[in-house]
Amino acid sequence: MASIRAILGLFPKTADIEAKRASLEKEFEALNEYANSPELAEYNELNTLIPGSAFIARKKEIKAQKFQNTEEYRKEKEFHFLKKRR
Repeated sequence: MASIRAILGLFPKTADIEAKRASLEKEFEALNEYANSPELAEYNELNTLIPGSAFIARKKEIKAQKFQNTEEYRKEKEFHFLKKRR
């Protein structure tokens, strides 16, 4: 006796199942390729450096810097002064 699912046509078509499987295999291969990629290796390296205390200290030092306190600012100010004087 045929089941109700077979009678009503509720079984998925073989082509649909094979297409989905092929899609999943392709995605799996892409993930395996990415797992060995230099891009992921670089990301993992940076991911270990960023939480480190040296990085945090350097970031704080950079944020504390002000352009007005630099030699470049003084040179630029002098340049604009001389440019106006001309």
